[in-house]
Amino acid sequence: MHLRKSFLLAMVCLSISGCTIFAPRFDPYVSEKTNSAYTEVAELLSAAELGKYAKADTFKDAIDKYASIDGQLAAAEQRVTLLNAPSRPSQTARDLLVRQIESCRTQVKNLAQDHRTSGIPPEAGRTGPVLISCDMAARAADAMK
Repeated sequence: MHLRKSFLLAMVCLSISGCTIFAPRFDPYVSEKTNSAYTEVAELLSAAELGKYAKADTFKDAIDKYASIDGQLAAAEQRVTLLNAPSRPSQTARDLLVRQIESCRTQVKNLAQDHRTSGIPPEAGRTGPVLISCDMAARAADAMK
């Protein structure tokens, strides 16, 4: 009988704590900002693939979009670094999410630099890696639920 009560108590404790043993507690702000940035990235890249940003002089038309994307990713990254991670597995999960967001930011900044200097020619293969990296960051943020 004592073993049964201990087992039930352990199950209740695990269900209450959820997966915080393996991942930090979910922060909807991180998911919201990362997904919003991903949506803006997708819109920017779609316009680029349709030829809107083929020349370097079009950078001025996209600078506010780049700034918005970077700002959202920076805010999400900052929030993730502050998440409480009580165990080694949850620290690893937090650090992996930070790296995913950093990777997306780096890809966006590199694209912005290329855009500033030479434009983004359609179908040149320049947009795919950015979209994939930012999609991975958004999925990783959502996976913390």
